[in-house]
Amino acid sequence: MHKLRTDLDRDFVTREPPELHALACLVHGALAALHALGAVYNYRRKNWGDVAAHTAAALYDAHSAHHHYRTEQIALRRLSSR
Repeated sequence: MHKLRTDLDRDFVTREPPELHALACLVHGALAALHALGAVYNYRRKNWGDVAAHTAAALYDAHSAHHHYRTEQIALRRLSSR
């Protein structure tokens, strides 16, 4: 398991602008919400295979949104410290 990145890590440098990570965070958050909605819909229809697929996709998108949020915050801190 990898350690969490912080703004104190000297080996972590993000080259992308923070706005790009903000957009990616928004997109992954919206996808996670839509996949959660799809999981609920398929749960009500008792379509268990699609419930599992939508749940896995929602968890992946939620994790990605969290990653982009952390990366955006690190990039913003580095820009403000210059």
